[in-house]
Formats: sequence, C-alpha cells, structure tokens
Amino acid sequence: MIAFLHKDPDSLPAKFTERDETKREKLAEFRRLLESKACKYWMSSAELGSVVSRSLIRLIRTHPAVGWVRADQLPSEETTGEILRLRRRIDELETELAVIRASPPEGTDDLAQGEDQLELNFTFWADRKKFQSKLSTTWNEVFAAVAPTMIDEASEKNLEKALNAFICERARPTIEDDSFASMDPYGCSVEESDFYTLKIQLRALGLITQGTKKRSVKDRSRYWTLTPYGDNLMTKLRAIRRSQATGKAG
Repeated sequence: MIAFLHKDPDSLPAKFTERDETKREKLAEFRRLLESKACKYWMSSAELGSVVSRSLIRLIRTHPAVGWVRADQLPSEETTGEILRLRRRIDELETELAVIRASPPEGTDDLAQGEDQLELNFTFWADRKKFQSKLSTTWNEVFAAVAPTMIDEASEKNLEKALNAFICERARPTIEDDSFASMDPYGCSVEESDFYTLKIQLRALGLITQGTKKRSVKDRSRYWTLTPYGDNLMTKLRAIRRSQATGKAG
C-alpha cells in the first residue's frame, strides 16, 4: 500500500476541507496512520501525477506481484484449462508413484520372498580350520540385514561383507560343537553361487537396482542401491515400533 497526501492541507480553501471537528480528528488520525506507511506528499495536481507515476514504477520493480501483469499477457481461457488439466495429471501421477513405492512389481507373486525360507551355504574359520555349514533364514531377514548398506549405494564387496556378517551372527548359536564357539565373525564367507542367486532374486523382486553415481574410470566395482519399493520395505522391516521400544526400555 502506498499513500499520497497533501503536503499542507491547512492551505486548502475552506470549501475543500472538513469542518466538523469530530470528523477532522478522525481525518487527522487516519492521516497519521497513512504516514506510518509508504507515503508521498504533493502540493499540486501536476505534482501528484508525477509522484504517483514514479512511485508505481518503483513499487512494481521492488515488489513484483501477480497484479503487475499486462492485460495482453494474461493466459487465455484455453491455456488456463490446459494448466488445470496438467495439474490434475500431476496429482494422478504422484498418487500412482506413491502406490508404486509401497507395492512390489507386477509378476513377482510366484517368486520366493518375504517369510519364505532361504538356505545359505557358507564356510567359516574356527580354531584355524575351515568348515562348511548352512544357515536357514528368510528372505526378509536377509534383506533387512543388507539393505541399510545400500541406502547411498554399496559396492558388491560391501554388500557381500554385510551378508557374511549376518550369517556369522545368526549361525553361531546353531553350531552345537563347543569348539566352534571361537569362530571368527570375519571368517564367514557365503558360497559364491548363493550370493549371485541372492542378488538376482532381490533384483527380480524389485528391491535393488544397479547404482548410477558417477565414479572414477579406474573404479571397476559394481554398485547396488535400493529401489523406492526396496527402501519402503527396509523401513518397515528395520524401523523400531513403539511397542518394541517400550519393551526394550522396560
């Protein structure tokens, strides 16, 4: 808002001024209010026109607004309708994307996943000797263990390392022989064929995909990252629920 006030209202002819004392006080109060904001003064009609013109130009430059649009630049009715149609389409696509993020890809219903059983063959070291064993687990347990490494992309080596750490942790209590109690947690190694199968399965389930970040030409490693659906599933599997947190605290 910008106000334009007469510089010396007392110099105006009596016929152009307010004579009622109560109204004069209200007018003076209103004038003081305007003077507390953006305000310009004038003495003649010519000066008023000049002051208004300069003030509006400056106001348009310093405070651009929707109202500062030329009439010939207003969108046509057809253009406005097209904008509304595109906005509705954007809303529809955002809804579809939200569903995709929370749903598995089509055609994966017949693939092993979730709480289906999975058997991993691995080797480990104990008492300076190498042994072979198997671990029975589920696809959800394995994915929950390795998924956090892929939040910001993980090399294939780090992905395998996370899987081996999970196997060691889970397999230790299942090995009955006391001599295996000293098994090296860093000495577990999943069978190569099982590791390849795991990667292919997680990719087929739409949980992981190859990384796309640019790296040095000397870096020959293969990187993996979570898909939106994979990130969503990881959060469901790993996030601590209120009941769990209360139970731990107690």
